[in-house]
Amino acid sequence: MPLLAAYFDASVVSLLLKEDKKDIEFFTFPYVYSESILSNQCSDKEFYKFLIERFLSERKIKLSSCDLIVSGFLEAPDFIDDSKFKVGITDLIQNSTEYIPIVVNSSSIVTNNFISSFSFCNAEDKGSNNRDFGELDYHSNLCVYPQIVSDDLSAQSDLDKDISKKLPLDFKIGDNRKIVFTGGRFTQNICSKELNYVLALDLIKNPGIYEIYMDTKNVFPLVQLLKMYDKDVDIYAGDYIESTGLLVKFKGSIECLLSTKVGEDQFIEIDKDRMFVIPLKLDLPARLSIKSSALGSTDISTLGGEVGIIFDTRTSGESIYSNVKTFNDCIKQFGNSFKQEK
Repeated sequence: MPLLAAYFDASVVSLLLKEDKKDIEFFTFPYVYSESILSNQCSDKEFYKFLIERFLSERKIKLSSCDLIVSGFLEAPDFIDDSKFKVGITDLIQNSTEYIPIVVNSSSIVTNNFISSFSFCNAEDKGSNNRDFGELDYHSNLCVYPQIVSDDLSAQSDLDKDISKKLPLDFKIGDNRKIVFTGGRFTQNICSKELNYVLALDLIKNPGIYEIYMDTKNVFPLVQLLKMYDKDVDIYAGDYIESTGLLVKFKGSIECLLSTKVGEDQFIEIDKDRMFVIPLKLDLPARLSIKSSALGSTDISTLGGEVGIIFDTRTSGESIYSNVKTFNDCIKQFGNSFKQEK
């Protein structure tokens, strides 16, 4: 029997259809029900039932012949009937053993033992006194159309800055861990994908070495939902999530020796107060020997990723968004890493 997993975010609906062990499809619908716009035409229950039935009918599957499991942000939705299993996003996060998930949408952050949210419909959260009319108009539209995406880099970065500052500076993540960034914010087709990586880096506050993953299809909540429903299911989220690369984040200068077994070893010295990216994507792991006053010496293995190895030696602890030079440098370096053969 086909199985459909549905995750209802604040701005998108993501689906996973599993017809057999090997036939798995991910699909993201970039809209959500808006009561102020659609309440005179249909209820949220009718809207989402039609969406699911339409998705299945295009694949010649009837909803009645399909097992349906659902999750949502923050709780599993109550407008879905006849589901076999329901669970909220916080339970999915708590049951994750491989990744530390950071779930982000346009106005909320959820991760292990931490939830923060704000509303653009609240005058205090908007910061009305500090924003121009165009920005206030955009934020007001978000109240009605939570799925809209700005085509302006400045507007999107301001929105991301509002998200990032909700995470306290003393928020800590265990060192040497895999961090996956997921949620509605990262599924959106924004004007510049470099902004995804700027936001991700700004959300990591404490020093350490981290493997970074970018989930642009809400794969993590869907696969985690499937695994909680059926513990014997054979599916690995990492097969569908982007491996972004390695983040080395310490205050002060760093010296590194990169050994890739292809050509000569590469010695790298990064001064303090720098953001520096080495494009690297390998089939076989390279060895990275790191030496810093804060860390001492350590050796790690890495395959790199879509971005490569990211070094952050800033000592101020300030947000990337608060320093125009740092922000622009990040955008430029991430953009260059996508263009290069790794």
